[in-house]
Amino acid sequence: MSATVFVYGFPPGMELEEFKTEFFEDIDIDSYVQRIDFKKEKIFAFIHVNNVEQANELIEKWNGKPMAK
Repeated sequence: MSATVFVYGFPPGMELEEFKTEFFEDIDIDSYVQRIDFKKEKIFAFIHVNNVEQANELIEKWNGKPMAK
């Protein structure tokens, strides 16, 4: 069953490629992501992953942590 992770508050002006590089560091993005709905102007994204376990891994990795840029 696929799942969606909502990400809010990445640095203003961050481009999709920068987001993917940082957010998926040490993760094989191709084995996780079905698609990313990236809303640069509104600083949020929906990450559509293959299953709930992958969604939970991303949430555990990033919950409450700022992005570096």
